[in-house]
Amino acid sequence: MGWKVTLGFRNLIEALFIKSFADVGFSLHAIRAMAEAARELFSDPHPFARQLTFSHDNRAIFAELVNTTGEKDLYNLRRRNYAFEPIMRAFLRQPITFEAGGYAKEWYPRKDVAPNVVVTPRVAFGQPVMRRSRVPTRALFDALSAEHGSHRTVAKWYEVSEAEVREAEAFEQDLQAAA
Repeated sequence: MGWKVTLGFRNLIEALFIKSFADVGFSLHAIRAMAEAARELFSDPHPFARQLTFSHDNRAIFAELVNTTGEKDLYNLRRRNYAFEPIMRAFLRQPITFEAGGYAKEWYPRKDVAPNVVVTPRVAFGQPVMRRSRVPTRALFDALSAEHGSHRTVAKWYEVSEAEVREAEAFEQDLQAAA
């Protein structure tokens, strides 16, 4: 019997964070060291899932912090010290911001294909759903198959727009193609 790997939502957000930095060339060893620095700095086992902005300059990951005067400071997680924000800002690339107070609450997994499909642990047990109606994309896709592709009928059943049905269809097809 094979193993089944499951990730909690915070772990998933952190995995996405790590992947985004690995994709731009950071080694997993370097990311791991900077993640440990972030855990210590924030006294949090899941710092990359918090409402913080992280940026990089292709050598180090920087956490953007608000100081007591309300100004932004940059903390270099590689060197474990503060950077001179006005100078470093011009060199930073690809900020990643996790929204909402505290931990990340939502993830848009295929923003380019289906911008209104969201994953959140508080809705439909973490299944991908349509942002406005909160109907699972899989339910819309399966209903579409049962109705021989009638977007209008499925939209009527679920009281959603035909556009939502089409977007759910595009999302599920893209997901299947990626598998």
